Amino acid sequence: MDWKRLLPLLGLALLLLLVMGWIYAPRVKGVQPLLEPLHGRQPIQITFTRPMDPDSVEQALATQPLQKGEFGWDESRQTLTFTPREAWPSDTILTIQVSSGARSTIHLPLLNPQTWQLEISPYLLTYLYPADNESNIYSLNLENGETRPLTRHPNGVLDYDISPDGLTIYYSTIDEDGSSGIYALNRLNGESDVILICADALCRDPQVSPDGEWIAYQRIPQSPDHNPEIYLLTVPTRKTEPLLETNHHLENPVWSPQGWLAFYDRSDQAYKFLHPQEGEVIAFANDTGGQGTWSPEGTAFVTTEILDINENLAFRHLFKYQVQSGSKTDLTQDPFLEDATPSYSPEGLLAFGRKSLLPEEWSPGRQLWIMERGEEDANPLTNAGDYHHTAFAWHPDGEQLAYVRYNQAQLTESPELWLIAVDGADNYRLVINAFDPQWMP
Repeated sequence: MDWKRLLPLLGLALLLLLVMGWIYAPRVKGVQPLLEPLHGRQPIQITFTRPMDPDSVEQALATQPLQKGEFGWDESRQTLTFTPREAWPSDTILTIQVSSGARSTIHLPLLNPQTWQLEISPYLLTYLYPADNESNIYSLNLENGETRPLTRHPNGVLDYDISPDGLTIYYSTIDEDGSSGIYALNRLNGESDVILICADALCRDPQVSPDGEWIAYQRIPQSPDHNPEIYLLTVPTRKTEPLLETNHHLENPVWSPQGWLAFYDRSDQAYKFLHPQEGEVIAFANDTGGQGTWSPEGTAFVTTEILDINENLAFRHLFKYQVQSGSKTDLTQDPFLEDATPSYSPEGLLAFGRKSLLPEEWSPGRQLWIMERGEEDANPLTNAGDYHHTAFAWHPDGEQLAYVRYNQAQLTESPELWLIAVDGADNYRLVINAFDPQWMP
């Protein structure tokens, strides 16, 4: 065999293989989103020029900070979708890397392993504005002061709630024909989709379950023969049915982190708690009802009740219900205090509005107070006697909270949206004529 003649041929064949390998080797075609900040549990898509071996790509993908999640592929195996299990850590830079361990379906390695950096949005403060006209949902970035309208309904938005993944805002509104509806706003494309139309009733107060599977809402019939009720809408199927097979007056649905639904039964004068999957109903007598809040671990519920009413005073106290044990504790204790609008922080601090009913200490408005976990110490954070402080919305880091204040001495004055640190510092006004604050990743 003449090796001298074969060597050039072997070299040419090797060169041809290298060229073909370079031509058919996979490359990254694009990453989405790349220019816009990430929100909540927003998925990331990586598109390759060739069909890929999923296992090798998933092992070659790394994020910093480390983030666990689920992988999904399109039919061509060229586009990978990564969805984090938890919301992206807010207000940070996410680094994503795909190493050369990623291979195509014909086992060619990825050319030019790549690293990207994506901005993760800080938590945004959402609210309804204006309070004296048809209100729509707005967002405020506290870092750069940017304000954006999220909805533009001509008849305004009645109320809203944000999905656990931060990607959908469910809101209720009244349409031009007089019917009401619940809409889903997709934050990624800004489009709204109607998910429920109520032609003969007012449907409002949508509340999303912690797993995002259900929306509890209040349905107020036009017929005087039927009471307002709470309905459950299954998000994937959009099937809706009453929470209870009764004609009781039901209101104020609130989900716990563990999937229990608290609501007030005005017909029975009781706060009730139901787990849709288990069907169990637990009830606590409560003559008056009021806004309530779940503890972070979902074992306790705090709401208000008026203990005694005379011609001059109404003694409204905070009560803590331990749902499983059935115990009920008066958190206010002092008979001459009025407490209302409780709200738990992620760390278990309890914000609420308080004022004294003693003549020498009475003021028109309720101040913002904070109660520690031990339920012994409570301290005021505000001292503006003419103003009601309410609608407390804790930042997810538990270090600050937004609230709304109303001037009780000048009732024509517009409500104001404020922000305060948990230690009482940095208390400042954000928006005039706004209400219903929430935080959105």
